Order: sequence, then C-alpha cells, then structure tokens
Amino acid sequence: MAKNKKSTVLVFDGNQRSSLAVTRSLGKIDNTTVLVTDSGDSALAGNSRYCAFFLKCPSPQDYPAQFIDWVKNAIFEHGITHLFPCTEITSQTLLMNQEALPNCILPFPSIDTLQSIANKHRLLELADKLNIPYPKSIYYKNVDEVNLNTNFQFPLVIKPSVSNLWIGDRWINSAVSVARDIEDLKAQLKDEYFSHGDFMLQEFVPGHGAGVFLLYNKGEYVAQFSHKRINEKPPSGGVSTISESVIPEANLLSMSKQLLSEAKWHGVAMIEYKMDGSSRAMLMEVNTRFWGTLQLAIDAGVDFPRLLWEISDNPPKPSIPVTYKVGIRLRWVLGDIDSFYLYLRSNKYSLTQKLKRTLTFLTPSLWRTRHEINRLDDIKPALYELKIWLKDLIR
Repeated sequence: MAKNKKSTVLVFDGNQRSSLAVTRSLGKIDNTTVLVTDSGDSALAGNSRYCAFFLKCPSPQDYPAQFIDWVKNAIFEHGITHLFPCTEITSQTLLMNQEALPNCILPFPSIDTLQSIANKHRLLELADKLNIPYPKSIYYKNVDEVNLNTNFQFPLVIKPSVSNLWIGDRWINSAVSVARDIEDLKAQLKDEYFSHGDFMLQEFVPGHGAGVFLLYNKGEYVAQFSHKRINEKPPSGGVSTISESVIPEANLLSMSKQLLSEAKWHGVAMIEYKMDGSSRAMLMEVNTRFWGTLQLAIDAGVDFPRLLWEISDNPPKPSIPVTYKVGIRLRWVLGDIDSFYLYLRSNKYSLTQKLKRTLTFLTPSLWRTRHEINRLDDIKPALYELKIWLKDLIR
C-alpha cells in the first residue's frame, strides 16, 4: 500500500496475545489507524496505546450471522480497509462470508485453500503427495465406522480433522486428545464432534514439538521464523510461557515450504512437527493464523503483521529481513507464574528438579529476555491482564 494512502485496520479477537502483538505492530505504521474488537466489554489489545478505540462485536462462534452483519456495518461506518482476524473461527467465518462483505482486504487465501492444510486429513493427503512423513493414521468419516474390537495400540491419538467444525448454523469445538485404553477411547468418542465430523486415530509419537512459522504471498515464500519452548503451561506441554528464537532445522523448513508452495498459500502459517527419539520429524498439523508467541518474532526482527500488511493490495515489494536475531527470549510473566505454580504442585518432578526450576524462575536471563505483555511504552495491557488474573485468582 502506498505510504501516503491511509488505512484503517480492524484487529479481531482482542483478548488474544497475538492480537496485542498485531495491534502494536500495525499501530506504529504511518497513516494507519488500528481498531480492536472482541465479543467482551473490553480486551487485552483494546487497552494498547496503539489501539485508536475498542469495538464490541457479537461472538463469531455463538452468533455467526449477527457477527457478519456487524462486520459489514463496521466496515462502512469506520472506513475499514483491512481485516486482521487472529483465531481460526473468526478467520474462517469471515472467509466463508467474504463475498457478502464490502470491498476490504482479508489477507488469507480462499476458504478451500485454507482447508487444504487446516483440515488435518487433507493435510496428510498433501503430505503423501510430497513424501513428507507423518504418524500412522486410520481415517474415519464418522464414529459409526470405528470397529472397537480392533486391536488398537495404546496410547492412541484421537485427532479430529478440524479444530472447529461448522455444521450449518454454529461451530463445534474439538481438540486433539490421547486415549490410554479402549474404555478411554469409547468415552472420548461420545463427544459431540464425532457425531458430526470426520477424524483420525493416529499412532502416539513420543518426543518434543518443533515448529516453523512462514509468510507467503500468493504462493511465493516471503519470510520465516522459528523458536524453541523453554517453559510451557501446563509444564507437561501446552502454551509457551518462555520461548527463544532459533534457526529452523533445515529439513523442517524445506518440508514446510514444500507444503505451502504446493497449496499456493497466502498469509501466515505455523507448521508443527513432532521429533521422535531418532530426531525424525513427523508432520502433525498446520495452524492457519497468527500464533501465541508472535511478539517474539517481531522482537527478533521478523515483523509478520507489518510484512503481511505490506504485501496486501499490490504494494511495492516489502523490506524482508534476510536474517533475525537468535537467542532472544520472550516471557509471558503471568503465564509463567501459573506454570511455575503447577510445576511445584506436580508429583511428576523430583525435589532437585523443582529447586532448579525455582532458581531459573527467580533469575531469568534479563539481558536477552523481553516481556510479552509488560512493555513500559505500552503498559495498560499489562495492568488489564493483571486485574483479570487477580480476579480469577481469588474466585
């Protein structure tokens, strides 16, 4: 977009940490106004100094039709030029109704292209074509196809094909889970999702996760990033509370580029792998949205939101970073406090491990660590988050 042309960006899902990172990034661009929306009365990103003002919208999950009507009116009323959703439900709801929206930039591919990699079964079909390894999987169109007398090897991963299933008038949430035995499998297959959606039963692959973050412009590679997780919430595996920028492993980067190039991808994507004991990479899934530790990539020198904004609407070629800073750490303070508390309470860890975790918690690497939410030049989101955290703590 030309530098002298004004733009107004509507950032959705304002309570997501990624939404705050997007708001801070785009709010620093000249001639760009950032509005933030969420279904609550206030939101994390809505408290940022880079947010011109906050708008309350209907929930895209609970009231999708009303949400789309609201977006239409907001585009006209506020002169919105760009839509930046930060969750799968919001982005897919917008994409499914894109033709009904006024002329506005939504930096995603078509809904079918998105589903070609967001749908885990379709992703594995693409992986087959490209000879990319993934765990052994059995596909089922519905729960009635499962023969519970099969000699399954446990633990067994239950993997819905989509994280959020649209059934015509509403969304059904799902999640990947692990069945420990046949009774556990039977119980989990009673979930509402399996009455409507397809899924896979997949071999359990032990090891650690690894991911590659990429930006594509209409099928062409633009930028990359990778990190490793230092702490997670819960400690056994979950949301990253401390992460560190690293160079992506060459084979992971190569496979990720093959997938997105073949899919003719546009926008951002996070490709996740599991590394087994022999350092063999297994493809797990692709997240077609901004990720939780987006701020780390920005701090390290890869400003994904700004780059995505720059490649929109046939602009001049963006200034793409050739490299980024390695060893930069990002800490989500309140999340890390929760993680530390859960670690100390768990009986999975020895006294020595807990003492070591306490030492690292109390003595973080200050010289290379930045706080994700707590920023002196934009402190209100941290105060807002602390208020919500304390309310939850005393309930």
